[in-house]
Amino acid sequence: MSVLPFVFVLYLIDLLRARRLESRLRRNKVPRIGLTEILVIALILLLLFGATRIPEMMRGLARGLRGFKDELKAEEKPKEQGEEKSKPS
Repeated sequence: MSVLPFVFVLYLIDLLRARRLESRLRRNKVPRIGLTEILVIALILLLLFGATRIPEMMRGLARGLRGFKDELKAEEKPKEQGEEKSKPS
């Protein structure tokens, strides 16, 4: 009995696994950020900006987001009022 067919089958299985792994790697192009990476980024930000500057930056970011949210709500209100006026009574 020859070992060649058995080796060929193992080769095909290995080839299929490699293709599956390759397709998974192509789908997930963006690497996931874990806890370690977040801690390293936070440490670098702390070293660059200092402990007093970071809360000021976060407050400014929060104000900007809040203003953006308020503007979106303000745009929705006139549209709703316009729809109510166009409804026949």
